[in-house]
Amino acid sequence: ILGSHLNTLHNLSYYQTLMRGLRQAIIRQELDKFVRDFYAALEF
Repeated sequence: ILGSHLNTLHNLSYYQTLMRGLRQAIIRQELDKFVRDFYAALEF
C-alpha cells in the first residue's frame, strides 16, 4: 500500500508541475516552444 501511495504522490506532483508550465506558456504565448521542449525532454 505504501508503494501505491508514494506513486500517487509522485504522479500528482508531476502533473501539477506540468500544468503550471502549461499555464505559464499559454500566458506568455509560448505554447509551441513548451510542447517542443517537453517532447524533446522525453527522448532518451
